[in-house]
Amino acid sequence: MLTVNLLSVKKLCKDNHSWFIYDDIQFFMQDKAIGAILHHGKSSNHELFRVPVHIFPNLLDQGAGSAYLGQCVTSSLWHQRCGHPSNDILKTMLRESNIVVTSDENVKLCSHCLDGKMSRLPFSDRIDRVDIPFYKVHSDVWGPSPVVSVEGFRYYVSFIDEATRFVWIFPIMNKSEVFGSFVKFCAYIENQFHTRVKVLQSDGGGEFLSHAFKEFLATHGILHFISCPYTPQQNGLAERKHRHLIETAITLLSVAKLPHKFWSYAVNHAAFLINRMPCKGLNMLSPFGKLFGKKPDIANLKVFGSAIYPYLRPYNTHKLQPRSTQCVFLGYSPGYKGAICYSISNGKVLISCHVIHDETIFPYRHVASTATDATSSLSSGHSSNASPIIVHLPSFMDHSSSLDMA
Repeated sequence: MLTVNLLSVKKLCKDNHSWFIYDDIQFFMQDKAIGAILHHGKSSNHELFRVPVHIFPNLLDQGAGSAYLGQCVTSSLWHQRCGHPSNDILKTMLRESNIVVTSDENVKLCSHCLDGKMSRLPFSDRIDRVDIPFYKVHSDVWGPSPVVSVEGFRYYVSFIDEATRFVWIFPIMNKSEVFGSFVKFCAYIENQFHTRVKVLQSDGGGEFLSHAFKEFLATHGILHFISCPYTPQQNGLAERKHRHLIETAITLLSVAKLPHKFWSYAVNHAAFLINRMPCKGLNMLSPFGKLFGKKPDIANLKVFGSAIYPYLRPYNTHKLQPRSTQCVFLGYSPGYKGAICYSISNGKVLISCHVIHDETIFPYRHVASTATDATSSLSSGHSSNASPIIVHLPSFMDHSSSLDMA
């Protein structure tokens, strides 16, 4: 027979911050904080309140000096008492307060925590990256640009090979041209590398979900993986490549003081450079080296936007015209072993391999300063004879060059 089964009601209520409610038939233990019923029982014929011993599993070990009902309270109840903290925080709070609780048999999600604190789940690092070129290609569209390019482009679509990180750029005027760009890209890959794209990863933009696009993918057996809405992390490779391209293009334009209308040339040249830069994801190997199996030749690289002097004699209409004139270097033309030269004086573009570079001069810096002086003259009441620059440029090929420079 037990001799330590007599509890003090006052001590019980004090230790557990609870009410003890009773009448001549039954009694209740109720939590003061949340109003939950901790225990319900009936009174005995001897005017005592009978509480089963199994409610206190450690009562005999601790002795009857302290009536502590907290041992029968579940962790989910303490979760509510403490304001719905995380499990780790709750365990720490209970441990530091020497409160022993019973674990719930069936742990359930707290719907109130989901209502108040639901957030995006963390994205773990991928370990299943493919190493076969063009097995999986990532794509995304950038734009619309706040400034229309000199060729009339407002967007560009990029295609990145996951295995090599090589990026191809297709400047476009409208998003409806994305499908045509992908068809050209697939034809280029099949003809030049004798393989086919197996998987396309993109976001859920309408340009990737058109009937023609779906039909092309199905006909060619290309799987289409689409990132969930408002989850750009699932198309992270293309998003990060966009950032690298745009940040590099802005830097190139800033150094040369080129107007924003040259952004398409800057992005195309940025892709040319990035494809030849060491990549951490490739163990410091460049995308060009990974794809072509050889080191890129960067000995002939020149500063974007600097002065370039092309050989003009074949273009002259009479023998007294200058053999060259100062132009702006806008990168390398895909398919040509030559440089893109832009003449500020007549707004024309020509491609030439017979050029002389002067990387210490940036022609548009002089144009910017002249424009500032002209603005100052106008504000002072003086007229200016400077005429506006009219640009008429043909569109260049819409993919990044995969060839080394001359």
